[in-house]
Formats: sequence, structure tokens, C-alpha cells
Amino acid sequence: MIVERTLAGRIRQVSRAFPAVLVSGPRGAGKTALLKACAGAGCDCVSLDDPENRRLANENPLLFLRRHRPPVFIDEVQHAAPRLFPYIKAAVDEARRPGMFWLASSLLYQFMPLTESLCGRVALLRLQGLSRSEQDGLPDCGPFMPDGVEDRAASASPADETALFERVWHGSYPARLGAGDADWLVWHQWLVQSLVGHDVRDFWPDADPAGFVAFIKAAAERTGQALDMADLARASGISVSRAEAWLNMLKALCLVEVVSPLHAGDARHVHAPRLYFLDTGLACSLAGITSPEALRQGPMRQAMLETWVVSELLKSWWHSGKEPPLYSHYDASGRAVPLVLTLNGLVHPIWISQKERPAAEDMGSIDVTRGYLPGAPRGRGVVLCMAREPYQVTEDVVGVPLGWV
Repeated sequence: MIVERTLAGRIRQVSRAFPAVLVSGPRGAGKTALLKACAGAGCDCVSLDDPENRRLANENPLLFLRRHRPPVFIDEVQHAAPRLFPYIKAAVDEARRPGMFWLASSLLYQFMPLTESLCGRVALLRLQGLSRSEQDGLPDCGPFMPDGVEDRAASASPADETALFERVWHGSYPARLGAGDADWLVWHQWLVQSLVGHDVRDFWPDADPAGFVAFIKAAAERTGQALDMADLARASGISVSRAEAWLNMLKALCLVEVVSPLHAGDARHVHAPRLYFLDTGLACSLAGITSPEALRQGPMRQAMLETWVVSELLKSWWHSGKEPPLYSHYDASGRAVPLVLTLNGLVHPIWISQKERPAAEDMGSIDVTRGYLPGAPRGRGVVLCMAREPYQVTEDVVGVPLGWV
């Protein structure tokens, strides 16, 4: 099934201005199909997943680029980036043409062990799994913004609880779109095996495969929660330093995001970041949640719902070619605003509720961001909930259906 991707327009736009475009994202997110479609039929295509192509790119990058002249799409470029990028830089500096190199990587650019940067020559973009709007065939929603949340109504999904938790449980990988439940667990197990057998082995050869799988399972069980490295290390049977290194591996592979606290230097705030998996289907499989109903009735219901909301918010920004100004916020008394967007000098709190129409008293932290954030007045707040239509919670907080995210 061909799915139109939000990022396609941004890729085509930057390819007319930059000599190189690099799209990073997890394995299975659809980078290859998207970049091939954007680059067009006249672009040479080569994958560094092929052992011979990888060997040539690392051992003789100059010969590799002579065989694959621009415009060229190089898939899984992370396998030869340290050796290849200086020659790509030289080719770009010599020709100075837009759209010369189309690059896909399963490793984030900032985690690549580079000796030569492509800064100023490459547009860096990020692709995750299918967003909610992409799954529904409406890819042009743009970034989620509280002041324009009503504009998302046209692409909204029904706020049916059963359907919502089915969506959360199934996840967002393109290969799973329209697939049934029968091979759900087998497919996600294959994905983990592929990650360990390819990326972890190639980039972190000293990592113990069995230990890493235990670690990623422990991390999945803690998605949607404050990040406690000591607890995560104990649950995985490893040291805190190794847990920190392996968490960076998950971030590098675009599997998790750690959302930082807002105003971390203020003693009135809790400074712990929050951990989120970027695909709830993968997180559910790792956490042993075997069906949508088990998720809906189980103890991880709220954590997985929050994880899904965060991943959708992040995708709405990344797939529009923008970095999300997203934070968490907890004060010292324990009052929580799970998410905060900072836009145009304003702090926009976002709450997540499983109720149909939560009132202000249901949101115990409704005033938590009001009055003591120096230089950051509060903007419009949003309560994402099971409502079927928007409604005013307070004068400056609106309740909207979760399907609008």
C-alpha cells in the first residue's frame, strides 16, 4: 500500500536548495521508498546494506563515488559515513549543485563518528513511522500547535476508545498498515532481532546482544514515565554507566526520545526527564502486552497512551521538517503537566486525560504553569481527552479529542 508522507514536500523543497539531503529514521520507517520517490527515476540508487557496496565505500570511497555519480541515492549511508563524507563534501564543494546526494540513515547524524562534517551542505530531516494523519490518508496537517488546534478537525479520527487503543497497540510502522493481529508479535520480534543483528552489532560490537534485549524490554516497561537511570540499570542487571550508554544507542537508532524538563535550573521544578518510545507497537510487544484489549484494561494504559500522544506530536513536527520545542513539567509538589510546547515566547501546557470531558478540577495541575515562569507567560493550554468535539475547560484551556493529535 502506497502512503503519502508529510515529509515528501519538505524533502523536495530542500533538495532544490541544498546539495545533499539526509533523512534519518529507524529501520522500517519508509526512508528508502520515500527518498526514491522524491529523487525520481534519473537518480542512481545504491544500498550500503549490500556487503560489496559497503566494502567499496569504506575501502575506496573515491572509486565508489566514481561508480555512483550524482545525482545518487545512498541508502543506509551510516555504514560508511566516516570514510565517505569527506569525499561527498569535496564533490559538493566542486560542483555546487542542489540535489546531488540523497542520503538515508538508520542512525541519527549527531551520533555518527564523523571526522568531516557536511555542515552547511546537507539538509537534515527526520522520518519516523506513519503519523495518525498519514495512516488516515491526510498527510498535510502540519505541526501540532495549541493556537491552531481547531485546524486539525478536518483530519481528525473518531474518539472511539476501542479504536484508539487498537491504533496504539498496532503501532506506526508502514509494513504493519492494514496487517492483522496474527503475525504482530512475530513481526516485532523480527524487528528487534534485525536491530540487534545489524545496527547494534555494527556500531557497538562490544554490546552483549542478550543483555541489550533485556535492557530494551526494561525501557519499554518504563515508557511514559520519569527516567530513573538507577532503576533502569537494576531492572536490566547492568551498571548505570552501561545503561546510559545503551539508552544513547536507542536514541541514536531513533527508537526512543527523552523529553527534557522545562526550566531545569529552577528548584521549584522536578528535573527528571521523561522517556518515550517512538513506536507504541514496538513498546507494547517488548512490554508483553499481547492485544489491544489487554492494553486498554491493563496497568500500562495511561503510560502507553501518553507515549502515543508524544510520538504523534513529535512526528507532526519532524515530518514537517521542524524541530519540536517540546518539554515536560513537574513542580516540587508533584503537580504535573506531562507536555509543554514553547512557541513565540509563550508556554503552552498540554494534558492527556482518559476521561470524556475532564473539568478543570480533574486536572489537578491546571494552574501549575501559571504565575512563576520568569519571562515565559502562559499561552493557550490543551487537554487531549476522549471528547467527541472541542469544549472550553477554562478561559485559556481547550479540551479536544485525542484523535486530533
